[in-house]
Amino acid sequence: MKSRTIIFVIGGPGAGKSTHCANIARKFQYTHISVRNILIAERKKPSSVYSPMIDFCMRYGRDVPAYITVQIILQAIRKAPSSRFVIDDYPRNEDDVQIWHRELGIAEDFTRLLFVFYLSCPEIICVHRCLRRTRRGRKPPDHSEITAIKKRFSAFREDSMAVIDFYKTVHLLKKIDASQPKEEVFGDIRSIFHRF
Repeated sequence: MKSRTIIFVIGGPGAGKSTHCANIARKFQYTHISVRNILIAERKKPSSVYSPMIDFCMRYGRDVPAYITVQIILQAIRKAPSSRFVIDDYPRNEDDVQIWHRELGIAEDFTRLLFVFYLSCPEIICVHRCLRRTRRGRKPPDHSEITAIKKRFSAFREDSMAVIDFYKTVHLLKKIDASQPKEEVFGDIRSIFHRF
């Protein structure tokens, strides 16, 4: 089995992860894997052994166990004809990091983690972007919507600090100022690619 090159993209809600994963896929010929989308697809499969647990976690707002997430990502990688992948919104917490490196990352003949893009963006900008994306043309947001987004951002901050610190320590973290206009953000991403 040929080695796969992997890039992780992490950041808070509204930081632009999906947008820039799609840009990376298009510009640099990577396959974009959205962890959220592949988990939703797996949840819908009646024959999946993972479906009941994924369904339970999604219904009650819990993280899908790291060992399941890694297996679903692995399935997506094995099915794709590509050897280069950009993985959107992963890893989300320390468990994800540990399981990934235990199950996949250590097997250098299977995967090689090129780097981890951290799209850093202040909470106020992320909240504004999320509201703009979900509200389009509707009445102004109510307090509960703003609170829900802030709660997601707070969860990201709490869960991801260990991820950010770990990849910084091993010199794989590439921090990007995602508060800029998206064209400038992608310009910074492109400049990192051009150095490799």
